[in-house]
Amino acid sequence: MDMDAGIKNLADILILQRDVYAQVLSTEREKTAIMMNGDAEALDKTINREQSLIMKINNLETKRIAAQNNIGCGELTLTQLVRRIRPERRAQADILSSLHGELSELLSDIKQVNKLNMGLINTKLDMIDGYMAEVGMAREATGTYTHARSIKDDKDTSTMFKKI
Repeated sequence: MDMDAGIKNLADILILQRDVYAQVLSTEREKTAIMMNGDAEALDKTINREQSLIMKINNLETKRIAAQNNIGCGELTLTQLVRRIRPERRAQADILSSLHGELSELLSDIKQVNKLNMGLINTKLDMIDGYMAEVGMAREATGTYTHARSIKDDKDTSTMFKKI
């Protein structure tokens, strides 16, 4: 594969990555609204859809790495690759640079929405912890809930346990 075809192939893969990351961003924003409404069923469906997008991203990343290897630039970042493209291929470099910018912006946006979603999840977990503490349950480091006191320490053991 010649350099022009290799760079075009790389650009095509980056376009596909950009499109999938845009879908991920949309899905993350959808998750935010769903979590705020507390719709567990809708959240489950959205997460399943997101997992499919992550699989596409992994597949495209493998193709991107292969495309960069095919043009002898596998060890370079996209920014480094753009800098190494000869002046006569400036139009291709501009396309790659533009795609890099779009991908960077998408990833930054995804990171921000993901941070918001993590905050929502932590708030919900704190609420659950409060409710569980009220009924005598505590969350362990493993994330599971157990009785806050052990039966052997309980002076008020039920009649059923006394008979056993």
